[in-house]
Amino acid sequence: MYPNPVRDNLFVNVEDGNYDVYIYNYLGKQIFKEHLTTINFLNLNELKKGV
Repeated sequence: MYPNPVRDNLFVNVEDGNYDVYIYNYLGKQIFKEHLTTINFLNLNELKKGV
């Protein structure tokens, strides 16, 4: 995954298949979920800065 830190898009190197991506905050609350198939990036611009 790159870049770190992320501004808008997080690129993920995945092989063909179905993947669920979850992001949790420091309290363990799920704040993001996305299903990946052929797309290799996540648009994270709606997350608060610092997450």
